[in-house]
Amino acid sequence: MKFKRLKNIYKTLGFSLMLFPFALTQAFFVNVSDTFAGDEAMLQITGLTNSEGVSAQLIRPDKSTLNLSFQADSEGVVKSEIYGLHLQQSGGYQLEVVRSSATSLTEKEVFTVQPGAASKYRSTIKSAVTTLPADGVSLSPITVQVKDAYGNAVPGQAVKVFSSRNEDVINLAGKTDINGLVKGTVFSTTPGVSIISALVNEEMLFEKAEVVFHLPATPMGAAGQSGIGRFLKAQLFTDDFEEVAYLSIEGLPAEVLTEEGYTFRVLAKDTNGNVVKNYEGQVRFSSNDSGASLPVDYTFTRTDQGQHEFAVAAAFATPGKRTLTVTDIAASTIQGQVELNVVSKDRVVEPPVGDGLVILTPNPGTFSSPRMTITGRGEPGVPIKITDGPTVLVEDLSLDINGDFFYQTPALADGRHLFRAELMDGSTFSNVVEIRIDNTPPRVLAVEVDPPNGVAAGGVFRVSVSSNEPLSTATCTFNSVANALNRSGDNFVGDINAGQTCGTFPLACVVADILGNELQENAAATVQVCGNEPIVSGLDTDADGLTDAVEGATEDEDSDSVPDYLESNLIDSNGNGIVDQKDPTNDTDKGGKNNITEKNEGLNALIPSDDGGVNLPPTSVSNLSATPGEELVTLYWSPARDDKAIARYKVIFGESPENMFGVNLTPDNRTQWYVDKLKPATKYFFKVIAVDSDGNEGVGSNFVEASTFGEVFQSAAVPESGSADNIWLPLLLSFLGGILFLFFGRRKA
Repeated sequence: MKFKRLKNIYKTLGFSLMLFPFALTQAFFVNVSDTFAGDEAMLQITGLTNSEGVSAQLIRPDKSTLNLSFQADSEGVVKSEIYGLHLQQSGGYQLEVVRSSATSLTEKEVFTVQPGAASKYRSTIKSAVTTLPADGVSLSPITVQVKDAYGNAVPGQAVKVFSSRNEDVINLAGKTDINGLVKGTVFSTTPGVSIISALVNEEMLFEKAEVVFHLPATPMGAAGQSGIGRFLKAQLFTDDFEEVAYLSIEGLPAEVLTEEGYTFRVLAKDTNGNVVKNYEGQVRFSSNDSGASLPVDYTFTRTDQGQHEFAVAAAFATPGKRTLTVTDIAASTIQGQVELNVVSKDRVVEPPVGDGLVILTPNPGTFSSPRMTITGRGEPGVPIKITDGPTVLVEDLSLDINGDFFYQTPALADGRHLFRAELMDGSTFSNVVEIRIDNTPPRVLAVEVDPPNGVAAGGVFRVSVSSNEPLSTATCTFNSVANALNRSGDNFVGDINAGQTCGTFPLACVVADILGNELQENAAATVQVCGNEPIVSGLDTDADGLTDAVEGATEDEDSDSVPDYLESNLIDSNGNGIVDQKDPTNDTDKGGKNNITEKNEGLNALIPSDDGGVNLPPTSVSNLSATPGEELVTLYWSPARDDKAIARYKVIFGESPENMFGVNLTPDNRTQWYVDKLKPATKYFFKVIAVDSDGNEGVGSNFVEASTFGEVFQSAAVPESGSADNIWLPLLLSFLGGILFLFFGRRKA
């Protein structure tokens, strides 16, 4: 009996020992809290071993994924958070956690991200019909969509819509549906222009809708394709309504010098010459001087009160009688023009350009589309032809009754194109518009893998991608998993999980330039898994290029500092460090660990501020290009973005990237500027920085270079060698010949 009892005890102990590893590896639990878009979600993982590392994959509502990693504390518990930068989409998320010690063991947790508060800037109001009769029957559908700061639809929001005119009837009120939408209609019996506004939770949306109610009998055919809204407005109002009749250019002298910048004002005036203070049109400048530097398109605001000053904004290049014209883009009949006498002693006069033939679009710049739409204005009914340098694109092109012309080019080759319109008899020419077509992808793709000699199974390797031109995106695929890389200076960088399978595997990468032209390399690099390089655990790479180290990340035992590639990437988008490093030495008393914690202010600075909060610095400008001239260079760029407003741009220049000695500040947010008084035949480098309304400066653009026109006289120097190409050698030989002739002549005598 005693022996049998002992036997049962041994069986129980043996069975328990068999179950122990199974219980050790199976019992772990994951919990993630629900949250709101842009806010962090609290994460807790229990049932792990002491300091055990786990990897995780976050699956967003749009099925995009993000790889994360965490490390347990001494009690086998992970208490962390998933940053709001990763949680900007509303909807259902899934976090799949895999234990590093036993990769077949997985736990999945589903949680929800609710939309954030309604944003008055991202929410929209649209009118489906913008012009309709004021007959009390015709309806214009109105749709309001309420979105949060990240563009998520916000349901259940109270919406009120009202018109700027009491005569209008609006049938729209209630709460937004599951898609953030609320719909209604507007109609009227009184002709006029209605500005439709929306209130969401008693806060007015930034966007407005405009509806024009015209007289039922108003003839529509006389408006032409451009300016129909202006034409309708002209039919609506009584004499006491302030309607713009023309634009006036004031403040320019009658005689100007070439290459000098001049300040002037544009005023919107009615038929009596009074300033129309409610003018909010968009204007475009043109000149019969093809080399003139002019302001970019400008939209008047209510604060302008019908007039705006363009500081040092016009410069002319060709002597003679030249014009400066300003035109309302929506209504080409609303315009103003001044004639100037441009004076210069050292310029050659170009052939005269006609007063009435102007190309309005495209604007100078670089484009990826090979087809361009050319629009302009001339004399109604007079046919023209359009050329691209020496090539005739079209002949006998007709202008409509307003004198407007439209032409779409065939597919253009990559490179420089010069568009010009002219009358068929060659008597009148338009301005010349220079563009560049670039639909060629980057030619060079450089990929660096760190560590270069291999990575351990389950480890993480870093990929850095660069090219021969600026990139906009980069994605690398490894083991069928696509990893979006993050911008780091001129490169794109990201951390990729090597997986558990040993071997040598290809790394495929796809990059796109700033115009979206893509280059794909299916074997951009190879990665050897199961190499001998030490692996740093506890890395968490987020979507904005931040590498976060979980507290307790362990270094290689032979190292005395944080690994270089980890330390160099603990920065924000402006290159500022956002980590505190405590105890950076490998102190054996503390287990050879570095405690790395993120500064909250660094992360907060990266979270978009839409409805208040800290004002973010502007983004970098793009598409910066330079056109050289005589002792000047003209710059063009695409505008930067800012959560408030771009106030101006800072132009920095010099003769080398290391010697940027010159600074120009644009007077407003124009995206064209010329730098003058430069040395002839000299190469200069330029960079543009956006400055917002609070004075915050953004990240500088990439450098562009251009060489000014002209010749530099250089006198001959005394030779340092016996080159036969040097003028001193024949002179020296002649001199020696004369000496020898005298010597032998005397000796013979």
